[in-house]
Amino acid sequence: MRIRHITGFGVGVMVCLIMACAGGNKINPHRYQCSERVAKAIKKFNAGKYSSAKTILDDVKLQCAGNRVMDTAVYYLAMSLVHMRMYTDAKLEFTRFTQDYPRSPFFEEAQFRIGYCVFKSSLSVDRDQTETREAQKSFSDFLENYPSSPFADSAQKYLKIATNKLSEKEFAVAKFYQKTGEKEAAIVYYKTFITDYPASQFTAHARLNMGQLLIELGRKAEAREVLDEIIAQEKTGEIAVKAQQLLARCKE
Repeated sequence: MRIRHITGFGVGVMVCLIMACAGGNKINPHRYQCSERVAKAIKKFNAGKYSSAKTILDDVKLQCAGNRVMDTAVYYLAMSLVHMRMYTDAKLEFTRFTQDYPRSPFFEEAQFRIGYCVFKSSLSVDRDQTETREAQKSFSDFLENYPSSPFADSAQKYLKIATNKLSEKEFAVAKFYQKTGEKEAAIVYYKTFITDYPASQFTAHARLNMGQLLIELGRKAEAREVLDEIIAQEKTGEIAVKAQQLLARCKE
């Protein structure tokens, strides 16, 4: 009986040890001093030591689940990732943050940062623009939901940049068809471009190129309409001069 009692006790100890290992060696949050660790991480963050801050905050996430400082910890972890240019990981942290801490004082900024991280991870204009479109939608939604936010100006700024990036991509597609001699296809793309991006920096060029193509196809009445619109809007400058020159060709 004595042997059985000792064996049972030993098994109990082993079970406890196994459970501790399976639990990731979690420490009692009161003993771990979660607030002090987060404060240390913030100090590292403010000193520009983002990797060190991340290391501390990764451990805080493991040890301090449910602690009142967790929203602050996750926010600074995500911001450390931003400064380390790990935008995909930062977006994931901010997305989880908005799901887990809707009442946090950092919630509104986290919503903005999601779009920011997506935009920063987007590819160059000559490559796929899926992330740019996602960022554009994220900024638009943010401005609709938080028009008076302190981050509204930044959202407007990045929304404009994202939209210009997309417009440049679409303009390049239309120009490609024009260069390869597919004039009808190019005209269709230019018309769509003008409708989708009326305020783009490339819109006047799109109208000018479309006017030239219409002249080359013998559709001078349509060309005059397009060129007259350019002249009315531009009035002066290189685009207006070129439009005047093309308009003169319509009268030949």
